[in-house]
This record gives sequence, structure tokens and C-alpha cells, in this order.
Amino acid sequence: MQCVSPPPPSYCGCDHDGHYYLPGEEFWADSQCEQRCVCVAATQKVRCEQTKCQTGEACSIVDGVRDCYPISFKTCSARGDPHFTTFDGRKFDFQGNCVYKLAGVCGDTKGRNHFEVRTTLNSKTKVTSGNTPPVLDSFSVSVSVILTIKNTD
Repeated sequence: MQCVSPPPPSYCGCDHDGHYYLPGEEFWADSQCEQRCVCVAATQKVRCEQTKCQTGEACSIVDGVRDCYPISFKTCSARGDPHFTTFDGRKFDFQGNCVYKLAGVCGDTKGRNHFEVRTTLNSKTKVTSGNTPPVLDSFSVSVSVILTIKNTD
């Protein structure tokens, strides 16, 4: 396939082993996820590097996409008034009006998409007169998921 004018060459993709890839598109060039490639728009050539799946991941095809996928999954939760359970099963209770980072990518992020899960705690107190402490009137937990795909070029 050849890219023709009027689009500038930077809009043209790459041919690799009989497949066409869009500029900037990343893909595994082998069935073992050991060679990661990207279509370089400026040269219309594919650039590959030797790599492998990270610990806890396996190379497989899911919904037609070959990639490194987790071997197992863990769950964390925020519920109630306010109860948190971490990925490793530890339990915590927090009070107050706060925003907590519940989950996210940390450590070596090479090859991983950035994401964050934040939880917002909102408590309302009813103030009573005298020396009586405030009484918790209502409480809510809201969770927002922030998923940002960052280009690694």
C-alpha cells in the first residue's frame, strides 16, 4: 500500500507482514508477546523492540486483541459509612470529608495505561447544643474513575 497526496506522509500508516497499521498504532508482532511494535508516522516504518509481559500477566487474545492480560484479578471496595477493603484484604474505616485515591497505577508504569479510582467521602454533621459531641446525620461515598490513555511515543 502506498500513501498518496494530498495527505501529508505523517497521516500515512505502515505495512508490516501483510497488515496495515495506523500512525502511532502499537501491536505485538509475534504470538508470544515478545516483540512490541509501533507504526512511526514520520518514516511510515514499523519500529519494534524486544519485551515481554510483566510478572502476573500472560500473553493471550481477548476479544480479538493480542496483549498481556492479568492472570488473576483482585478487588478493592469502598462502601457504607465508610468501610474500605484493600486489594490485599486489609480493612480500614475513615471518617471525614476527603478525597482518597482508592486505586491507580504505581511503580514501574512502562507498558501500562495510567488510571486512577478516587472516592469522595461526604459527611454532614448535626450540631447539638451544650457539651454534646456532633452527631453524624448522613453520610455518602461516591466513586469516580479517571482513565487516561497516555501516548508513550
